[in-house]
Amino acid sequence: MSNIDFQACQRRYVDLLVSQGCNVQPGQHVLINTEPSCIELVGLAAEAFYRRGARYVDTNVTLPRVDRAHVELASSNRLTFVPGWKVVQMDQLVDSKGCMLAFRSQDEPDLYEGLDTIGMGRVNEMLVARREAVKRWTEEGVLQRQVGWCLAGPPSPKWAAKVYPELSPDEAVAALWREIFRMTFADQENCLDLWAAHLDRLAKRSALLNARKIRELHFVNEAMGTDLKVGLSPIASWVSGRKQTASGIEVCLNIPTFEVFTTPDWRATSGTVGLTRPAMINGSLVEGLRLRFEAGEIVEVKAERNAAAYEALIATDPTARRLGEVALVGVDSPIFQSGRVFQHTLYDENAACHIATGMAYTVGIEDGDQLPPDKLDEIGFNRKAKTHQDVMISDETTTVRADGEVILERGRWVGELA
Repeated sequence: MSNIDFQACQRRYVDLLVSQGCNVQPGQHVLINTEPSCIELVGLAAEAFYRRGARYVDTNVTLPRVDRAHVELASSNRLTFVPGWKVVQMDQLVDSKGCMLAFRSQDEPDLYEGLDTIGMGRVNEMLVARREAVKRWTEEGVLQRQVGWCLAGPPSPKWAAKVYPELSPDEAVAALWREIFRMTFADQENCLDLWAAHLDRLAKRSALLNARKIRELHFVNEAMGTDLKVGLSPIASWVSGRKQTASGIEVCLNIPTFEVFTTPDWRATSGTVGLTRPAMINGSLVEGLRLRFEAGEIVEVKAERNAAAYEALIATDPTARRLGEVALVGVDSPIFQSGRVFQHTLYDENAACHIATGMAYTVGIEDGDQLPPDKLDEIGFNRKAKTHQDVMISDETTTVRADGEVILERGRWVGELA
C-alpha cells in the first residue's frame, strides 16, 4: 500500500468513527480518550468533529507506564485517589449529552505482566476506584444512554508485534493497519455505505433472534470442555452495533463490530466453559482459562497462565462473578477469518461468541433504561457491578442451541440467521 493509499484509508477510517461511530451533531461536546501512539489520529478526528459542527473537542491522554508506577509505588492511602478534574470532565460530558471517541491501542500490552495476586489486587482496586469516581458516566451516560460513544483500536507498535511476531516492527504495524482497514471497509472508497449496510445485516439478525423469544442458550464444545447454559429473561432484547441514544442519535458503540448480544438472567447460568481465545484482563493476558458456574455464579477458576488477574477481577464484589452479557458471533466474522488472535478484547470479542461477567447493559432489556431497580433485580439483571469483562467461548467446533434448536453449528449461523 502506497503512502497516499494509506492516508486515504486512514482518513476514511477516522471519518467512519466520527460520522457513524459517534455521529456527532452540530453543537455537541466531544471527548477523545487516547494513548500516546494515537496522537496523530486524535488530530485527524478533531478536524472531522469540527467539520461536522462539534462545539468543543476535549482530550484525555492515558500514559500506561504511569499507571504501572502508581500500582507498584503509590502509598496505600493514595492508590485509589482520583483527581477532581477527571470527575468534572466526565460529568460535563454527561450533562451536555455529548459523545466520546475512545482510542484503545494497547501501547503497553504487557503492562501488568509479572504482578502477583497482591499486585493484581492493587490494579483492580485502582481501576474500580476510577470507575466509581465517574459513576455518573456509567449510570447516566451508558445505562440511561445520555451519551453516545465509539470504541476503536488503532495499532500501536508493541501490540502489532504481539499479533505479527514473525514481522519486523514496521511491517507488523502496516499489516495490522491493513487488517483493520479490511474489517471496517476503510480500504474501499464507499466505506460509509458498506458499513451502514453491514449494520443493517446485524440489525436484521437481532430482529430474527428477538422473534424467537429465546429463554435459554446452550453452548457445547467437547474439545474445550464447554457445556454451558445461559438463561434469558422474558423481556431480553437482542441488539447489535447500531444503538440510539436517549436523544435519538444513532451511534455505533464498537468499530469494528460483528456481534449480536443480549442481557442474561444471571441466576440461570450453569455449567462449564473453556475459553477459545486468551483474555486480556487489566493489562495481563490470561491463557487457558476455564470457568465453572453454579446457581449463576463462578465457583471455580482454572487457567494455564495469569489466573491471578482473573481471580482478582471476580473478587471485586459479588456481582463480578455473575453474567452481565452473552453475545453470538459466527465464524463468518472477518476477524475470525483472519486466523489471528489479536489479544485485544475489541477484536477478539468480535471473532467469537462471548460472555461477560459484571455490569449488565439496559439496552439488552426491553425498555431497560426505563425500569426501576426492583424490576431489574426481579428479572436477574446484574445491577451495581463495578466491572465488565468479556471472554471468548466459541470457534469452528462450537454448537449453540436456542431452546434446543441449533442456531450455530460448527461456529456457523444456521438457516435464516446465516
